[in-house]
Amino acid sequence: MNLLQKFKGTYFDIFLFFALFVYSFKLFGFNQLTLLGYIITLAGAILWTTARYQLGEAFSVFPKAKKIVQTGIYKKIRHPIYTSDIITIFGLCLVYQKLWINLVLLALIIMQVIRAKAEEKILTNKFGQEYISYKKSTWF
Repeated sequence: MNLLQKFKGTYFDIFLFFALFVYSFKLFGFNQLTLLGYIITLAGAILWTTARYQLGEAFSVFPKAKKIVQTGIYKKIRHPIYTSDIITIFGLCLVYQKLWINLVLLALIIMQVIRAKAEEKILTNKFGQEYISYKKSTWF
């Protein structure tokens, strides 16, 4: 599989992120808090894109046990895509500064923890001790 094939699943996501980023910058203006929010949001999006790329063919929308990815970001963080979603929404909380986005963040954290636990159960059932050892050597 070449680099283009491996990365093609994220093209739309990158385009959408930058379109929303530019639009929200125009909408909400600029101050120190929104700038920090933009930086955190961008960092989350970069982490998401990197994690998605490194996950390669093991990526699926619903939890599946294809293989244990233990390289790149996955060497330190078991669920960098879920983590980057949370980081990105946190950044947007700083940009929008509205109660509703904070509620979205809270709901997302709960949802991602539930998804991570379901995924870990499937991976533990398929890979057993190998996944348990990997789990002990990583953060969320």
